[in-house]
Formats: sequence, structure tokens, C-alpha cells
Amino acid sequence: MWRDLFVALAAELERPDMPPVDVLLVGDHAPPLFYPADRGQFEPGVVPWILLKARENAFAAHLPAAR
Repeated sequence: MWRDLFVALAAELERPDMPPVDVLLVGDHAPPLFYPADRGQFEPGVVPWILLKARENAFAAHLPAAR
């Protein structure tokens, strides 16, 4: 599921007409961790999130040269 999401997101971000965007990933539950000790990294009642901030010209190297 995660791979499909990031492959689709990467394809959209590589479009020449796509403006820079920020992506906010928000969890709705604790992640399924294999080691109980790892759960200590998460606080009960606090939703984990990650913000991916766009950088100007971050994808310029991947775009075709302008003619």
C-alpha cells in the first residue's frame, strides 16, 4: 500500500505542470511495530504525522530541458 502511494505521488510530482506541494501524512492509529519497546516512541492520544515540505526547484533536475 505504501509503495503504491509513493509511486503514484512521485508520478504526479514529476509532471511538468505540477506546482510545488507540501504533503502531510497523518496516522489514525499506532503503527504495527514488531518490538513492544518501540511503542514507547508513541504517546497515547497523540496522532503521529509527518510533513514533507516542497523545496523550490526540487524537481527541476528531473524535468526535460525547456526548448
